[in-house]
Amino acid sequence: MSYEELWSNFQHLSRAYHSLLIQQRELAEAHQTLQNEHTGLRDSYSTLTAKHQEFVDDAINHRIQSWRYVVRVEELEKELRLLREGDTHPSSTKRKYADLEDCDNDAAGSDWSASSRSHSQSPSNDTLTTPASSKIASVPLIKRGFSDDNIPSGAPFITPAAEAPLLVPDGDPNAQTTQVQLLGL
Repeated sequence: MSYEELWSNFQHLSRAYHSLLIQQRELAEAHQTLQNEHTGLRDSYSTLTAKHQEFVDDAINHRIQSWRYVVRVEELEKELRLLREGDTHPSSTKRKYADLEDCDNDAAGSDWSASSRSHSQSPSNDTLTTPASSKIASVPLIKRGFSDDNIPSGAPFITPAAEAPLLVPDGDPNAQTTQVQLLGL
């Protein structure tokens, strides 16, 4: 090969190398731009996730507060009905209003958002316990077929074995076992 051919090839390769350097620089800039966009999108996603969590917390708090008002209205309607019937129990009335005030104080002092966020950190936890409603939910309103004012509720209940009369037909040796099985013993 002559010197001119070698020089021409060298210039051609130099131009190709220079073009590749420019493309590499453009690709690096595009990569940096995409990296910045990815970071911005990730930050936006985190912000939207936090806003969504706040929205969910507010909705849950609103639902709990609405439920408390429904319970309060039901209790007040019951008290009004009792007052109209003339059958008042002042001690139970005081206790109920004290319980309602305790629930309101619990609502003011509890932070559902913090509890909810702790559950959102562990997605495997399927059970959500609300600190504000646990006090209300733990108090049974109906016990053994009577409300807490000793008014028959009409709800069916099973009599414990100690109070149930033992009915054994004559001549049936399996009847007692059947009676015990029916009582769940």
